[in-house]
Amino acid sequence: RIGVEALEPRQLLAVTATGTLPDISVAAGTTPAVVPTAGLFAVTGVDVQGTVVRLATQAGAASSYRDLFIELFDTAVEGRSAAPISTENFLNYVTSGRYADSFFHRATDFAGDTGPARFLQGGGFFDRGP
Repeated sequence: RIGVEALEPRQLLAVTATGTLPDISVAAGTTPAVVPTAGLFAVTGVDVQGTVVRLATQAGAASSYRDLFIELFDTAVEGRSAAPISTENFLNYVTSGRYADSFFHRATDFAGDTGPARFLQGGGFFDRGP
């Protein structure tokens, strides 16, 4: 018997500034400064209940890294079912390093969708350099 797991709902995450970032001066050519942001933002309208994975992404060789957070549906909660098989498979890929040096080869909007829904597909191709 083949089981089918439902796709998760899409959710746009947002934060509210609850304080002011400090002024920091850094001279050119020196070590980058860390900007302390703890306690300066409040997340509203989001109820994260699954495991969260952080991926460091880069939009080109010269750009800086940015974090991409992915919530996994490892447990069933009201309004959504669990996807334990997909969750375990994804975590196995992450922890084994299979996504290292891979890239997103497809980014698109779903036809007919409303709002800022985006679809990213990747992990199957690698940049091993020249």
